[in-house]
Amino acid sequence: MIITAMVILIGVNSTFAEPRKGSLAEIDLPRLPGAKVLREINWPAGKLLDDIAKEFGPLFGLKELTQVSILLCQIEGSQDPEQVFKFYEPTITKQEWKTMDRRQSSEDASAIFFHEKKGLLIMFIGPKTNKGRELTIARLFGSMDPAKIGDTSGKLPQLFEKMLPADEPVVKVTGQARIPIGQPISVPPAEKLHIKSNRSDIVAIMVDGNTVELHTRDLAEEPGDLTRADDRLVLNLASRLQIERISVPAGIPVLFEPTEGSIDLSAARNSRPMRLSIVSVGAPVKIHDFPLVGGVHMIKATGAEVNIILTQVQGGEMVVATTGDDLSLEVPKNASVEITAQTTKGTITNLTSAKSDIEEKDRLKLTIGDGKARIALEAVNGNVCVKTSE
Repeated sequence: MIITAMVILIGVNSTFAEPRKGSLAEIDLPRLPGAKVLREINWPAGKLLDDIAKEFGPLFGLKELTQVSILLCQIEGSQDPEQVFKFYEPTITKQEWKTMDRRQSSEDASAIFFHEKKGLLIMFIGPKTNKGRELTIARLFGSMDPAKIGDTSGKLPQLFEKMLPADEPVVKVTGQARIPIGQPISVPPAEKLHIKSNRSDIVAIMVDGNTVELHTRDLAEEPGDLTRADDRLVLNLASRLQIERISVPAGIPVLFEPTEGSIDLSAARNSRPMRLSIVSVGAPVKIHDFPLVGGVHMIKATGAEVNIILTQVQGGEMVVATTGDDLSLEVPKNASVEITAQTTKGTITNLTSAKSDIEEKDRLKLTIGDGKARIALEAVNGNVCVKTSE
């Protein structure tokens, strides 16, 4: 009954709000005829946005910055910047953008528009090259105070350099695409990350931030595809993919769904995993260096063993269930946790020194410390072992 109740709780807590509209779509400007899209970028909330707000917020009158979206296009070199601005003028007027600054030189042109409740809209037309011109459209989502706008003269190159770091692209996916290797992929506007694998040995680490990043041993190997479906970003890894590591965001709900192979997961120091789910079929699960300090986590394995080593246990809930194999749990001696365990056609071994409320062959209930965290264990046709670290 305890296991069932907690699984239901996880199901309820795993639902999400209505998915947000993609930020590039929210720019809501038509594509210039003949323009070729070179790059689409979305920066969600995080360190980069904090840095931009701190450095450029006072200058542009920004009170709040929630995300940045950028569209880079290539246009004909013969295209006059004034004609480009005239093309977008009706839409900008209809959307009630106001002009903050507009400049044109013999080589390039720029325009900055503002809206108190929408933020900033920036357009930059670069100089002519052998390939044509580059048109950059950037939207800084948030709110701003026109009375606090400073002198923005000559500041656009610095702002673009900040928003477009060459060594750290963030891939934003709006449809099905090939998984990029070694590049951070923005999870927002999706609310949840879902990773599927088949016959792969996964080494994963939970880190701060809002991106997922895949590294493989063979760069030429086909990694699989990714899509945005409803409220989630789905990475469907290629079968037998040789994975070096996957970094996933600790603050976003993550679901791993491995079939065969294995999964080895840990958490970076000082990270606080929010909601981890693993549903394994024939893939042994190892979780280590993992703090249980909040959130609700669920691990379910069929035909595979589960080994969990928690480094900190001070809050949150975790449900672990295995069918057809064994389950082991190790918690630190200074944990604050209530542990319940039950087996069907198996035995429970208690290697802790904590006083148990129930301790039978197939049932166990004990409390360590203040019992702030809750862990429920269940094994069908398997054994359960609970112990404390040395």
